[in-house]
Amino acid sequence: MDNLVFQPVISFDGLVVTCSHIRQIRSVMKSFFTALLLTLAVATSVKADIQFQHGPWQEILAQAGKENKLIFVDAYTSWCGPCKWMAANTFTNDEVATFFNANFINAKIDMEKGEGPDIADKYNVRAYPTLLFVSASGELVHFAIGALDAAQFLELGKNVLDPNFASLAKMKKQFAAGETDRKFLSTYILALKEVGESTEEALNKFRPGMTDAALLEEENWVVFNALFNKLDSEQAKYFLGHLSDFAKIYGDDQVYYKALNMYSNGMIKAIYTGGTQEDYDAGKKILLNSGVKGAAYRALSYDLEWFKRQGDWDNYSKTAIEFVKQTPDIDPSGLNNLAWSFYEGVDDQKMLKTALKWITKACEEEPGYASLDTKAMLLHKLGRKDDAIEVAREAIEAAKISGEPYEATQEALDLWLAE
Repeated sequence: MDNLVFQPVISFDGLVVTCSHIRQIRSVMKSFFTALLLTLAVATSVKADIQFQHGPWQEILAQAGKENKLIFVDAYTSWCGPCKWMAANTFTNDEVATFFNANFINAKIDMEKGEGPDIADKYNVRAYPTLLFVSASGELVHFAIGALDAAQFLELGKNVLDPNFASLAKMKKQFAAGETDRKFLSTYILALKEVGESTEEALNKFRPGMTDAALLEEENWVVFNALFNKLDSEQAKYFLGHLSDFAKIYGDDQVYYKALNMYSNGMIKAIYTGGTQEDYDAGKKILLNSGVKGAAYRALSYDLEWFKRQGDWDNYSKTAIEFVKQTPDIDPSGLNNLAWSFYEGVDDQKMLKTALKWITKACEEEPGYASLDTKAMLLHKLGRKDDAIEVAREAIEAAKISGEPYEATQEALDLWLAE
């Protein structure tokens, strides 16, 4: 964004008045109109905002009961960039603030401080931001995960209040009352999975209708796609034996991505559960022998994570270079992730210069805080202190604009300036 210098402006009711205009008001009226304009400016400069409660959780529940309202909880953390973006851009929207202040008791709770960890455990909050809707009795009514813009968030709030909306709480009651409609069960199972609750009871009622060709039906496919990962289930065997049939309905991208995920299960387990080299190699063999298109490329991508977790930076850097060669359309985020890993673990100067080329390209395509921060760190690691300082300052300015936390970059910059 260009650095623009704005003349001070007072704006109200469609009228824009600059300070230079005010100075042109005839002296006999100057005091009166200046006072009036400043008063109106103060009144109109106060931005709408959702009025959040910060008191003890039990008091918030009691207030909800007293006012007969649901509670909206912004479950956030201090380090969460999307949380900050939503606080700056969504919660300050006039229509959003008016609606939520009128219809909900609103609470903003850091999930890592005070009562936050207990609330996070109670409602299975694992990603940020999580947007919770809770009854006065403490029951989870509905939720959403991820930052929403004003229009999306407003629609969510209206849906939650709509008596016809299929909220999680309503679906639980329907299930308990014996509802067995398959489309309902499919939606319910996916909602339980999303919030981290057990799907076993509902899945036991749903699974008998997932046999053979019935798996091609949409309500069965979405559940299978979301929950089934093992290769030895009856459903998995049918799916993997009829990939082209599924692809005709749901498209190659979705179907073969699912197949690759299933064949990659052994590698994933080895990477993320502390498996041995033998475990990893066995899983990789299953994937490569699957015959599914894209298997070799998928194995290459998992090699990256495996070498990184093993601290094998020599093989990691070589694999990363090959990965970039095979991914000509790699996006700035992907380049940033690779370059940051080089900064963290690679010491070879030639390899670091390669990573600098990647992150420079990422910054040219998308000059955001994350990429600029990575570039600054790589420059400093390569001994280019002055360049690192300049880019670190650019990163901090980008973070201020986007609302992202930049404390680590500021600390590094302060150290470099003091060297």
